Amino acid sequence: IAAMIGGLGFAGVASAGTAYYNAAGVAVPANGKPGGAALPIADTLTPTTTGVGHILVVPYYSTQDGNVSLLNIVNTDLTNGKAVKLRYRGAANSDDVFDITVLMSPGDVWSANVSQANGVSTLVTNDKTCTLPANVNAAFTGARANNDDSQTLEGYIEILNMADIPATLATDETGALSTVANSLYTAIKHVNGVAKCETIASQLLDVVDPAI
Repeated sequence: IAAMIGGLGFAGVASAGTAYYNAAGVAVPANGKPGGAALPIADTLTPTTTGVGHILVVPYYSTQDGNVSLLNIVNTDLTNGKAVKLRYRGAANSDDVFDITVLMSPGDVWSANVSQANGVSTLVTNDKTCTLPANVNAAFTGARANNDDSQTLEGYIEILNMADIPATLATDETGALSTVANSLYTAIKHVNGVAKCETIASQLLDVVDPAI
């Protein structure tokens, strides 16, 4: 994933980090049973110079003095969808002032702008990419900053690639990929510029196995 932010008199890309993998593996439980595919373990995080990575940090946003901060997130993967955590953090104490999940198609671009309304930063987007919650047009909150909404007016942004969303599911106990369509991928995949999105919340709950 990659990100770019722009504002009045400021434009730049995020600082990016990429997770690198060692040769070891870990057994992944399948259907709550022992065993499963051996998946590589990420054990190193290395800064990149390209602005593309698994973890992105945008060093500054501001809605003070009439500033508007514009954000674009790009899924540079043309095969898999992405579950991306987006957090805005206040400048004073890194308080979490806005927190959503963006579910991106392969090659997708998600755009939003943040401006000040009634003394608090507010995000607005008309993008057709799926998100949790479904409607993310909302004011930030200073609840974690002693209920001081002025703490939402400047800070930095964290963008985390939480998971790939492949087109097909791993359905057997070895973790081998099958031809069974991944319903979450189908829901987030844009068709004629629009993603379905309707059943995403329930699909995400379905993948949590209480036996694990």
